[in-house]
Amino acid sequence: MLRVRRTEKLSICFLRSPRWLFIETDHDTDIFYHDLPFYLNINNLKYKLLCDTFHITNHFKAVFNILEYNYVIDDLNPEKKTSRVPRKKKIENIFYQFDQ
Repeated sequence: MLRVRRTEKLSICFLRSPRWLFIETDHDTDIFYHDLPFYLNINNLKYKLLCDTFHITNHFKAVFNILEYNYVIDDLNPEKKTSRVPRKKKIENIFYQFDQ
């Protein structure tokens, strides 16, 4: 069960076990980085948060979670990296990876 904000819940059941999860959020949904669970358990399989994206005027930024450390990458300036994740940016896409 993935809890999204206060009262919303999402139930997921797979026919086959995927190695990757791609979740695209609804534009009306307020999901922020700090609301995302680091791990998801679905059908007794564990998935680890790998990356998410959020929109900033005319471009996207991505937050990669590597070895439990955040790397924020700007698509317009990929050389500039930071670990500071903006708190009030709505998440657009979320990627989880199967964690063995």
